[in-house]
Amino acid sequence: MIVFKKIPFYTFLVALFFCLHGYSENIGFIYFSEVLKTCGVILFCITLLFGILYLFTQKILYTGIVSFSVCVIYLFFGVIQDHVKDIPVLRSYRGLVPVLLIIIITVIVHFRKKTVLLEKWTQFLNYLLLIYCVVDIVTILMGINVEDHSYANKLTGSVNSSLVKLRPNVYFLLFDEYPGYKSLRDSFGFKNEVFYKKLSDDSFTIIPTFSNYSGTAFSMSSIFNMDYVNKKNLNETSPQRELQERGKEIENAAVFNVFSQLGYEIQSFSVFDVLDKKSIGGNSFILGHSRLLTDKMFHNRFIKDVAWQFINGNFSIPAFQQLYFGEIKTYNARAEEGLIASLDKKNNSPRFIYAHFLMPHQPYFFDSVGREQNIARLEDAAVLADKSLFLSYLQYANKKIGAFADLIVQKDSSAIVILLSDHGFRAYQSSKKYEPYKFDNFCAIRYTGSKPLPASLPISNVNLFRYIFNECFYQHLPYLENKVSLLKEKDR
Repeated sequence: MIVFKKIPFYTFLVALFFCLHGYSENIGFIYFSEVLKTCGVILFCITLLFGILYLFTQKILYTGIVSFSVCVIYLFFGVIQDHVKDIPVLRSYRGLVPVLLIIIITVIVHFRKKTVLLEKWTQFLNYLLLIYCVVDIVTILMGINVEDHSYANKLTGSVNSSLVKLRPNVYFLLFDEYPGYKSLRDSFGFKNEVFYKKLSDDSFTIIPTFSNYSGTAFSMSSIFNMDYVNKKNLNETSPQRELQERGKEIENAAVFNVFSQLGYEIQSFSVFDVLDKKSIGGNSFILGHSRLLTDKMFHNRFIKDVAWQFINGNFSIPAFQQLYFGEIKTYNARAEEGLIASLDKKNNSPRFIYAHFLMPHQPYFFDSVGREQNIARLEDAAVLADKSLFLSYLQYANKKIGAFADLIVQKDSSAIVILLSDHGFRAYQSSKKYEPYKFDNFCAIRYTGSKPLPASLPISNVNLFRYIFNECFYQHLPYLENKVSLLKEKDR
């Protein structure tokens, strides 16, 4: 076709290929609407680049090959980086970026006045990108027609609804990185007894427990599925893909399906999607679905590898910090608003309400009396390891937790209230491969049913909801062996 020699469709097809290929590799983890949005933004940027270059060159084929070269390097920078990471000279940005710039300059110089060669390359690249796109479309169509059972709930049939005597509302409040009594006492010199006494006075039972994972997504997946993460090659895929896999496990978790089977309405105010309830926000740098698609782009790799210093380092810029940290602070406010609003909602069916608060997890936004901390220091390494600053924020969290508990007891006194942390404090300056205090977490449960909760049963987080179903809903679920799993990558 003569048109394939005269028009550089491939310059724009590269955006379609980039998005289709990313989607085909991650079917089930990315919403198609996110793919469309990302593709639209990339096409707009390519069109803008093409238009600007054409103003200078006035040659459509030449503009096409130059634009294409820039776009390929920008969009697939992560792929290039991963393939050359074992070459010493290209391992750093100081080596890799100049080489890529030389490649672009070579294209600019080499094709400047070679019309015949440009036509051949235009025809070849047009057909190549078209074939690539068709292959990915076929792969996607085949993939979405294959039913995936890997995240299906397998515990529902083990719950006998006929044994359930009462169906009180259940409030599950998760406080990220809240340490247990032992680690606060031994490592921080802080016994936290005032807070524990308040909970005890409010009829909470303190449950001795520990976390199975020191990373949030892994811990929450095991908690909600009442089982350990089923992953044979843990740590061998990309951290971003692992997070999305854990997110999918949480979205379709056994706990939500069991409560649904028992007639409960599920409400969620969380960083994770839960059934048909979307996440209320959180740290999109970690959890955004589309990051599986865009993570390989130059700006995202640069932010992750280098530009973090403008947020957390010697060159930190308060405006960037405010933008980054503000998302987390806004998220906590949304979770609180959702929880409080749920208390005033009248409903004919019982409810399971899940609220996930990113506190006292870093950044340490407030001190013990609620004063805002200096934004310029929030993610400094020395600040994260400063136990006094963490304790101050923890005492602020204590007041929030106490207020939430008081409000629930006041408005829904017969409810089951579960206060839990996903793992303990993680910023220990420890050289040990296994730091036990990272897994020491907090758990308190309020239940006013027909029998008191036993507090002597030693459990870990993976058994928490087995314990709840057994003690509060008269089930007979077996407990799993209590153990921890180490993550080779930095704690997620």
